[in-house]
Amino acid sequence: MEAALKSFHQNKAVFVDLGIRTDFNIPKIHSMNHYMASIRLFGSADGFNTEVPERLHIDLAKRAYRASNRRDYVIQMTTWLRRQDSIRLHDHFLKWASPRALIDSNSLPNRRFDILEDDPDTSESEGSAFVRDDLVPPQLAAVHNFGRDLTHFVMIGHTRGYYLPASCPSPNIQIAHIAEKHGAPLLAQSLQAYLQDILPRSSHPIRVRPFDRLDVFKYITILAPASGQQHTSHSKRLFKIRVSPESPPRDARKKSTAAIFDNAMIMDDPATFTGAGISGVHIGQIKVIFKLPPSNLSEASHPLAYVHWYRPLQSFDAETKMFRITRASRQHGPHAEIVPVDRIWRPCHLTPQWGAAKVAAPTCNVNEVEKFLLNRYIDLDLFDVLANVIEALSALVFEKGLLLALNTGAAPGVGLDVPPERDEHVDMGGVPAAFPHG
Repeated sequence: MEAALKSFHQNKAVFVDLGIRTDFNIPKIHSMNHYMASIRLFGSADGFNTEVPERLHIDLAKRAYRASNRRDYVIQMTTWLRRQDSIRLHDHFLKWASPRALIDSNSLPNRRFDILEDDPDTSESEGSAFVRDDLVPPQLAAVHNFGRDLTHFVMIGHTRGYYLPASCPSPNIQIAHIAEKHGAPLLAQSLQAYLQDILPRSSHPIRVRPFDRLDVFKYITILAPASGQQHTSHSKRLFKIRVSPESPPRDARKKSTAAIFDNAMIMDDPATFTGAGISGVHIGQIKVIFKLPPSNLSEASHPLAYVHWYRPLQSFDAETKMFRITRASRQHGPHAEIVPVDRIWRPCHLTPQWGAAKVAAPTCNVNEVEKFLLNRYIDLDLFDVLANVIEALSALVFEKGLLLALNTGAAPGVGLDVPPERDEHVDMGGVPAAFPHG
């Protein structure tokens, strides 16, 4: 081995002469100088391979690069690595100093709690024993057994919560500019009405002006309450609601990024909401998510959302077993309102009803559609929530069809001389009291 290494060093200059290399500052070449001494001291090099430097390449290079914005990445990578080392050292200190301080038993609703994020590339033994089960208070047991770590979530009660980025992507934006970019024409009026409602005894008149400024966010992550079904995974309770206006491309050769304003199911009163069925829930399109600037007038405990409402769920499509829904209006404009984000239950998917006319894909605009179907098949959690309601409504539809068939002497649903609209449309007023209009 020594002879082979000596021969290599005597002839390696050929790589420089041919212009292949300018130097040999390579870690693996340097390590060859220590192989002989290592074998003499510790025996044969059984199982020696390059797995360790390959693993370090993942931890110290790949992850650090992914955490950067791909511009001037070397500086960002070193900063990221330094912060990771600091966090890990501080975490080890906290574990050594006070194991029971990791979870405070006084962490009640509306308090922040942090759980370190699992690393999919780390071993099970390294990332699984962060908190012992016997140290978890009963009120946080549901969150501890969630299956995914929750970082910087604001918890509401013991099973719900939300997350907003710590750094606002669009701070200090004028209300007039927000209203134009987000399609929120009644933002100023709705915000003024909301502030007057929560501050009815203010000594100063509350006026929201177009040049006032707000901190605007592009998304919010919702932790929905458990549906109670054993087969539904808890990890499926995390939903991301996107509220992003159209943005121009950085490259002039590419198209603009389309605007995305997700729809959500919003609770009338979180304190009385049970999560069973659709009682106490309305659907709205989230147009803006924002925080009020720090001031004496700001008493909102949660960030706020500007919502365009849809009409209550009052009709049902028997063929698809989905609710019909239409946009709500007020004074020839959208029915808009400001609501705290703690009232957002979960997102929902609405399927447009284009009608019988042929729709050209490049010209269709969902904002011009007035009628939708509430898609209950988009995820298993929503399907379970609406299962009992849909079953009752389907039975009611069949009962009405059977009575109509008996009156006409025809088989149910066969040969009935009934307009399709009447056969498929069931007014929610005929639904039992267990399924109110909300």
